[in-house]
Amino acid sequence: MATISFIFKKYMANELKKLDIPLEFNFLGYTDKRNYPNNDFWQIVSEVKNDVVIGLDAHNPKVYDDKKNLERAKKYLKSLNITPLDKIEL
Repeated sequence: MATISFIFKKYMANELKKLDIPLEFNFLGYTDKRNYPNNDFWQIVSEVKNDVVIGLDAHNPKVYDDKKNLERAKKYLKSLNITPLDKIEL
């Protein structure tokens, strides 16, 4: 039986897919090992096939030099069959 949390995450991913809105994979949360990005949610994103961008927090410009962790994040997403977008058109 699916939980309310799972149902909401799946609904959100599907609705954002319909609207062609990419989802942000939070780089700071990933590199600091916070409670986000949530693995269950990213499994759903993989199934729904949402577009994804890696969000590099602008709080600290040095984050743009963190190539090692950026490659780790891309590898994690690749393990879920997610290829982040290189750019988005506004």
